[in-house]
Amino acid sequence: MVIEPSGASEINNYEPGDLWYFEKGHGHSIQCIGDKPCHFILSFDNGAFSEHGTFSITDWVNVTPKDMLAANFNLPKDFFDVFPKGETYIQSGPILPVSQALDAPWPRESTHKFRLLKDPKAMRDFEGGTFRLASVDEFPASKNMSGGQMVIKSGKQRNLHWHTNANEWNYYLRGKGQVALFGSGGRGKVFDVNPGDAVYIPAGFGHAIRNSGNEDLEIVQTWDNGKFEEIDLDKWLRASPNYLLANNFTGVPESTISKMKET
Repeated sequence: MVIEPSGASEINNYEPGDLWYFEKGHGHSIQCIGDKPCHFILSFDNGAFSEHGTFSITDWVNVTPKDMLAANFNLPKDFFDVFPKGETYIQSGPILPVSQALDAPWPRESTHKFRLLKDPKAMRDFEGGTFRLASVDEFPASKNMSGGQMVIKSGKQRNLHWHTNANEWNYYLRGKGQVALFGSGGRGKVFDVNPGDAVYIPAGFGHAIRNSGNEDLEIVQTWDNGKFEEIDLDKWLRASPNYLLANNFTGVPESTISKMKET
């Protein structure tokens, strides 16, 4: 669940492929439902984020004078003697059956939940694989971040491109790949990626991702801007006059340049 400064709150149940977004400082909690573990990836729009900068209700109650708690909740102060001491970060409890879990979603235009793998608005497939995107255009609540899932087929790649307005963070779930990174001024780097690896790509850095393995390469991606923007290198070339490209690529036959623009 999440609660906003207005006092409005939303409770959602989630399945694999769903996204949950809420703004900085909004109260929230996560509980596993059903008899299977729940695994998820947390992503933040600030690399300086720290768990030490967050607070829990148990920690807050523990350090607050009991007479203040009594006045706040209109209860005798000795009622708070049995409350947990310190912070309860992840706590075991009775299994909550899925059938008993409250689900109270908001309307689509304001909900904190987005069905990334099921919503047709998220689909942006490309020749080498599939791409599912949740930006503010698809997921209106996500004003400060965009997220997605990319699957690149074996031997294929996400071609050279860059993001104009956001830093990119990738987490590799499955498969093997290779990332080529370009940072201007002759700076470039090529490195291999495997499941469990994370990659950070600063805004404006050109890059491509190739599947170098025998199975699909699956990536969870996030950007620190709700508006998703990218430019592909081949589109830039196609938009440029041949004489401009010839001046840049001195010595390259015009026929080669023309073929480059046909991709």
